Order: sequence, then C-alpha cells, then structure tokens
Amino acid sequence: MTWYTVYEASTEEVIASGAGPQCAKALGMTMGVFYSTVSHARAGINSKYTFYVEKLKKEDFSE
Repeated sequence: MTWYTVYEASTEEVIASGAGPQCAKALGMTMGVFYSTVSHARAGINSKYTFYVEKLKKEDFSE
C-alpha cells in the first residue's frame, strides 16, 4: 500500500494523509489528476503541494 502525506507547499501545513483515493477526495481531485499531480510534484514541476510517499506493508495495519 502507498501512503501519501500532502503538504501545502507555501505553509508546510498537512492538508491530507492516507491512501491515494482518500487524498484525492480530500483535495477534490479524481485519481488520475491526483497521480498526475504527485508525479509533477516529485519531478519539481508542481509547486502548490509537496508529497511524502511511503510504501507500507499490509501487516503494518491492524484492524
């Protein structure tokens, strides 16, 4: 599972955290737009958001 933490680049405030669909919904984006935004931000093209991306194992989560 990929876990995203999304920061407002200008204030460094956390504005969303979770799996892709959760973050996309919090930002008012479709999944396609969210993934494109992540890609652009990681390439240094997007300056509105900063993304911290973690790969987590299923066993890291307890139900």
